[in-house]
Amino acid sequence: MRAIHPQPKGKGFLASLLRKIADTIYQFYGIKIHHDTIRRWIRKFMAKIKEYVNKKEPNVGDIWHVDEQMIKTKKDDLVWCWNVMDRKTRFLLANNITTSREIQDARELFKKAKEVANGKPRYVYTDGLQAYIRAFKKEFGDRQHSVIHVRNVGIRKERNNNIIERYHGTVRERDKVMRALDSINTAKEMMEYWRIYCDYIRPHSALNGFTPAQMARIGIAYSRNRWMELLRKSMEK
Repeated sequence: MRAIHPQPKGKGFLASLLRKIADTIYQFYGIKIHHDTIRRWIRKFMAKIKEYVNKKEPNVGDIWHVDEQMIKTKKDDLVWCWNVMDRKTRFLLANNITTSREIQDARELFKKAKEVANGKPRYVYTDGLQAYIRAFKKEFGDRQHSVIHVRNVGIRKERNNNIIERYHGTVRERDKVMRALDSINTAKEMMEYWRIYCDYIRPHSALNGFTPAQMARIGIAYSRNRWMELLRKSMEK
């Protein structure tokens, strides 16, 4: 018989999902846990995993794809989700959540990507957003023109951004199911978790079933239960 609990305060997709998890734990193990307890567990252990994986240096290629998309939040209406993905490994190097699409927003994204990769690519693909042009000059420009900015890419052009567009399509599907996140802070938290999931947990069909982290020669998350492996390693001293 399905356990019936009084509905706790808090609405939205995430709260509903956490209640279902709490209900499943009660049905299978007879243990009653408040859904906010599960939320605290997720934040605590994901913070540990994030700290651990952020110390890893992926071996990525020399072409980076960059794009931004709108996602819905209840308190801040629409916010922008920026992402940088490596073409060779499909490794998501960086993301950024902002309320604007200004130069400083694009610069912050580029800085994050350079820090994670510990270097620069040979090519950076973006659309024609003016913020990218000026931010690129600030973060990648030099007299040798060692990094080339490929601008105004499109889906049907020979030089395209299809790789990052497909990723954003996946994000859009998830965003649609969740029916808007609570706030910009919730969006930042969720997209960081999603980045870790896509890089370390989710097998990629274009990578013959490997994860981007495996293709980037990061020697973790090879076991059957990748979440457990990441958590165990992140807790080791």
